[in-house]
Amino acid sequence: MKRAGYILLALVSTTAIAAPKEESMQEVLKIAHGISVVQPRLADSDAVSYAIGIHRASKLYNVHPSILIAITQQESGFRAHLPRGPAGEIGICQILDNWLRNPRFIAHFGKMTVNELKKPATSFKVAAWILADLKDNSVSGPLPFWSFYNSREFKNRFKYFLKVTKNLSNLRKNAPAVYSSTVMVASVKAEPVPMASKQARNTTREVATDRKLPSAVKAARLLHPKRLSRRERADRRLIKTASLGGSEYDI
Repeated sequence: MKRAGYILLALVSTTAIAAPKEESMQEVLKIAHGISVVQPRLADSDAVSYAIGIHRASKLYNVHPSILIAITQQESGFRAHLPRGPAGEIGICQILDNWLRNPRFIAHFGKMTVNELKKPATSFKVAAWILADLKDNSVSGPLPFWSFYNSREFKNRFKYFLKVTKNLSNLRKNAPAVYSSTVMVASVKAEPVPMASKQARNTTREVATDRKLPSAVKAARLLHPKRLSRRERADRRLIKTASLGGSEYDI
């Protein structure tokens, strides 16, 4: 354990981000390992730097780090310096620039520039804030709340769901430490945040449960009517993987 802590401190010394507290070091290392699993070409120093940002964002907004890892890999492949996209996507989490003019965004973060939004630590924080809002306010359905991150249209959400779930499956298989509920516990604020009554009534709605599988499979049939026979097992397995059993935590 001490050796892992020394490695973390050595890597952090090469970045612009201050080292986390000692009790958080192991969680950061687990997240860094998860990042390296989905993006093995990333330098160790970058993986640790991004892991610190994800750990802090996860802790601040109570969003599981696996979700941020999987979504960031899908959005940018952990490339922090991508040019602005055609729809106004900015930074490592591809935050749309119209958020900078959103009154709720400004009320929460204050006025922010494009250059600030390009910073990975800021991008992770904004992405976690968006995901937390989706978790609280997204409508019930067969797909998890984070499927709204890329699109509101169900067809696009389902495609996004399958892609991000592949990253989650990779984490579950090759980085179980970051995927486990113990990391989720470490990512939650020390003081419990009061849960709104609406959220309390819908704590399981964001999970793609087995009970709701027929709707998701029907959507797959509409998307791939000719290829479903070859993909059906894989799609169902991905959907079941995303459900996580619904008992440990909600992804």
